[in-house]
Amino acid sequence: MTKEFSKKIAVIADIHSNHFALEAALNYAKEQKVDEYIFLGDYVSDYSCPERTMALLYQIKQQAKCTFIRGNREDYLINYHHSLGTANPTVWLDNSTSGSLLYTYRNLTKEDIAFFESMPICKKMEWDGMPTVMVAHGSLTRNNELLQFGDENTKEVLKNLPTELLINAHTHIQGSFEYMGKRIVNAGACANSFGIPKKAAFVIMHGVDGAWDIEFCQVPYDVKGLWNEMEESGLFETVPGWSRVSLQLAYTGENLCDPCVKLAMELCKKRTGECNWPMVGEQDWEEAMRILGVLDFVTLQKEIC
Repeated sequence: MTKEFSKKIAVIADIHSNHFALEAALNYAKEQKVDEYIFLGDYVSDYSCPERTMALLYQIKQQAKCTFIRGNREDYLINYHHSLGTANPTVWLDNSTSGSLLYTYRNLTKEDIAFFESMPICKKMEWDGMPTVMVAHGSLTRNNELLQFGDENTKEVLKNLPTELLINAHTHIQGSFEYMGKRIVNAGACANSFGIPKKAAFVIMHGVDGAWDIEFCQVPYDVKGLWNEMEESGLFETVPGWSRVSLQLAYTGENLCDPCVKLAMELCKKRTGECNWPMVGEQDWEEAMRILGVLDFVTLQKEIC
């Protein structure tokens, strides 16, 4: 008996300004003739030229039916924007700790911020003849909540889920987990999924005979182009530590970003007696990266280019 395909929906998350990965994902989705798109947040920050990522999002928004969910990175940018000019503005510096966020904000427009503000943190998606699906960046109540597969908290979320399927992101770990007849599918990170080097990870929901069949997609993208653009942007000079760990993640799939931040702050506190984010010295970043084995720029360039 022939299966009846009623819908094809691409779900893309955690782009983090990697427009090279986004373009590869969109091209694959178009080849598959998807009907619509769901974007699950963290559109910008970490990599260069966020305006190019925004241009692609605005373009696909004009071409197809799209749903946009707000991630925690969008909240950072919204809150920073509204703090400016107040008695207690958020402090971001041109350094490895917060410089990527500051660079991103400087390359966005007020219209971009307003677009982020218009997005919900979760949404119930409904289609005729198909099961209802919840979509979110993190959880239904917090877009920065990490729902790790198998954790008790994740089980509790699934237990109380108003639908049988939740598609989310944020952990950068593509895959799925089932509990008590409910299922969570993590779309993975378009920019830099853990354990999936040099590929844009996302999912396509295929409507098959009134049920959802999930295709886990991993599409190669231009990592060399990403390197060249990062170098030309000036981020190697202003944000050297974060640039290195972010590029190593994209190239190798190894996540040293969070461990480096944590260790750099510990080293800063040991050296100075205190450490308040984002006041972390570049020498602390360098030492943290040396201890954790982060590749230097020369080695990264040889490997990537």
